[in-house]
Amino acid sequence: MVVAPPPDSTGPEITPNVQGTQGDNGWYKSDVTVSWNVSDPESPVSSSNGCGTTTINTDTAGQTLTCTATSGGGTSSQSVIIMRDATNPNVTAAADRNTPDHNGWYNAPFTVSFSGTDETSGIASCAPDANYSGPDTTGDSLSGSCTDLAGNSASANFNFKYDDTDPTISGTRSPGANGFGWNNGPVSVSYSCSDETSEIASCGPNQTRSSEGAGQSSTGNATDNAGNAASTTVNNINIDLTNPLVSLVGGPDDGSSFYFGINVPNTPTCSASDALSGLAGPCTVGTYATTVGPHTVTATAKDKADNTNSASKSYTVLGWDFRGFYQPVDMGTTVNTVKGGSTVPFKFELFAGPTELTSTSYVNQPLKATKVSCETGATEDAIELLATGGTALRYDTTGGQYIYNWQTPKAAGSCYDVTITAQDGTPKTAHFKLK
Repeated sequence: MVVAPPPDSTGPEITPNVQGTQGDNGWYKSDVTVSWNVSDPESPVSSSNGCGTTTINTDTAGQTLTCTATSGGGTSSQSVIIMRDATNPNVTAAADRNTPDHNGWYNAPFTVSFSGTDETSGIASCAPDANYSGPDTTGDSLSGSCTDLAGNSASANFNFKYDDTDPTISGTRSPGANGFGWNNGPVSVSYSCSDETSEIASCGPNQTRSSEGAGQSSTGNATDNAGNAASTTVNNINIDLTNPLVSLVGGPDDGSSFYFGINVPNTPTCSASDALSGLAGPCTVGTYATTVGPHTVTATAKDKADNTNSASKSYTVLGWDFRGFYQPVDMGTTVNTVKGGSTVPFKFELFAGPTELTSTSYVNQPLKATKVSCETGATEDAIELLATGGTALRYDTTGGQYIYNWQTPKAAGSCYDVTITAQDGTPKTAHFKLK
């Protein structure tokens, strides 16, 4: 006897078959294909709905697929929820300051934060903030990434230029100061600047100090393209444009005159001062002359800035009036003739203006007799009066004149020029021929 099988009391068995790249947190990161296995060992499957193969190729936060099948045992159903996110998140890198500090450069430490957006699965995490404080660079970047809940990742770069080092600046003065630290004209100060990274944007300005004064200064500034700045000051600029004051003290009056050796003024001294830089040393007086003729005496002073000044007085030293020779000596071109070995009296007077000089100290001694060639055809005149006694110079108070006895050489046929010179340098000469 054939036993009939028991009736089918359960619906078909339904098993989903999901194919795709799995990410994190139940998400797929690629296209997803879903197919179904439907079976019922007790009775045939009479109908099904939604049990075909389905491919999901767009991102979705959750798409439900349901397969329903009916057999002799009844109807059964099975569903799967597919979450697909195959798109990387959008990542943004931003500094803690909206814009760079200066001309596209950062000149102080900054922080870059990374943030992301994801339209489907949402952001799971982003890289921590990145801090930057050097070294200086003309171009660099900080990189950070974000990951969505599906495990997709993307990164962003933050590009920047960084210079937090001050530029260098130095100042040079021209001309330099002298040994006392002073100048007597304008002083120019020029500046030189450099920067290794962002380079120099401005330097200086160059300046000129032209006013008088001690302890002046000039300040220059340097700025680089990142906004860093530095300055330097050139100090101790001392300028004196004014000559010192100088004057002669004592001595002859300007434009005055005096006779040689008579009431001669004292040698002058000088006085000087300088109100700003001060004197470089005492004032000096040039040579003070008392010889016959026009003269100028000058006082000179120099201050510590090398300014000089002088004061002068002009004066005249007058020569004496040398009168003579008187008879028996003839003057001019006349040749006096006398026997060799005779004594000839030279008689003369000296006057300093209206004042007659009577001291023998006013005459250079002895007289000078110079042998010369005898001139042919010269006018001759014999000495008619000879002297006796010594040959010393004397002043004859009775006659009111000097007498200088010259003992002629014993050299017949010789000719001589005899010269007597006063202390002021005035000479008198007579011509002689010895017989």
